This record gives sequence, structure tokens and C-alpha cells, in this order.
Amino acid sequence: GWPRPAALVFLGVVNAIAGYVHADVRVEGRGDHAGATPMGLRLDPTTVRAETVLELERLPLDYRPYVQGIRDETEALGQVVTNFLGFARPTELALAPVEMTALVERAADELRADVRTRGGEVIVSGQFGRVEGDEVLLRQALSNLCRNAFEACDQARIVPRIAIDGHWDEVHGVLRISVSDNGPGVPDNIADRVFRPFFTTKAQGTGLGLALVQKIVVTHNGRVTVTNDDGGGARFVVT
Repeated sequence: GWPRPAALVFLGVVNAIAGYVHADVRVEGRGDHAGATPMGLRLDPTTVRAETVLELERLPLDYRPYVQGIRDETEALGQVVTNFLGFARPTELALAPVEMTALVERAADELRADVRTRGGEVIVSGQFGRVEGDEVLLRQALSNLCRNAFEACDQARIVPRIAIDGHWDEVHGVLRISVSDNGPGVPDNIADRVFRPFFTTKAQGTGLGLALVQKIVVTHNGRVTVTNDDGGGARFVVT
């Protein structure tokens, strides 16, 4: 079993997490989730992390790996909770003109550090224009698509090359953004399921990243599709 000090820290973390659990979030959706009423979760990983840091400094060196493991799992749990709440919460749009070029560049910059550590690159091209939308949600959707592309390459041990391309039809006010990668692509037998909530092919995946993308895009009266490029890799297109 765990050394007693580490076990006590674990119990402290559990208690901290429990303090953020409330049954007040309901899924308001259709299809596979009609009528679902899961327990709502509110978790502040920063608080839990702070508590483990304080304990970490007071533990002998031999015990610290146990506590570090708790911190790592807490961060992973926090991401799961964040994704779940983002999907479960009814979407309320804060509409305003959004400069999509700046938004795309920001999403690309957020990913570049990770991509470069694998020897890869993120390329932005095309025109993105200005649309009426919720800037925070649109950036989250694009970031999720970029992260998905990176993880697909990383899981396949492929040096990632991620391309974000925009086509702005000013006459009709229509924007098309594609996010493509050089990974293994999406198998034909699961292509129609990748946007379903909780469907994932990743060992550590939650199955909510792409589902949230679709929810955000549809809420903006758009659509998102996925195909495989002839040269390999997946291409997600948002219009």
C-alpha cells in the first residue's frame, strides 16, 4: 500500500474534489442524451494542486512521487470535468463581430510549442474574414480541432504537420475553415461516429472534444465534416 503520509494527502485531495461536486448541472440535449441528468461537477484543479504542493514540501523524498502522481491524475480529471461541463451546459452565445484571422493565429500559437517539440509545424494560410459569433466558443472549437490533429499524429508517432486553411466568401458571408494533418486518418468504419459524445479511440480520451466542436459549430448555424486526404491524414472542415 501507499506510505501513510501519501495516503493522507490522497484523502485530502479527494475531500478537496468532493467540495466541488454539486448536482446542479443537467444535460439539455437530444438524441443519445435525451433526458439524461448526470451529476454536475465543478472542479478547480488549481486548488487541489495547491493543497498537494503544500503537502509535497513537507514529505520525505521517497513519498513525493506518490503525491506527484496524484497531482497528475488531478489535472487529467480537471480536464475531463471541464470538457464534460462544456458539453453538458446549455450554450448561450455572446454574439459579436469576430476577427477570425486573429482567432486562428491564436489557436495555432497555442499548439506550436507542442508541435515543435516533436519536430513538426503548424501552417496557417488563406483568408478568414470577420464573422458574427461567440469568440470564446469559436476559439475553443478550433483549438479542439487543432489539438485533435496533433494527438492523432503523436499517437501514431508521426512528426506532425498541421495545416489550417481558410476560404472567405465575402459575397455570401460564408467562411470555410479546414484543419488537416498528416496522421493516420480516420478509418471509414468510425467516420460517422467521431462526433458522438463519449466516442473515442484514444487510450486517455474522453470522447467529448469533437462532440463539443460539433455542438459549438451547429449552434452557430454551421456544420463540421471529416474526410481523409488522398495523401494521408484527416481533414476536418467547418462551414
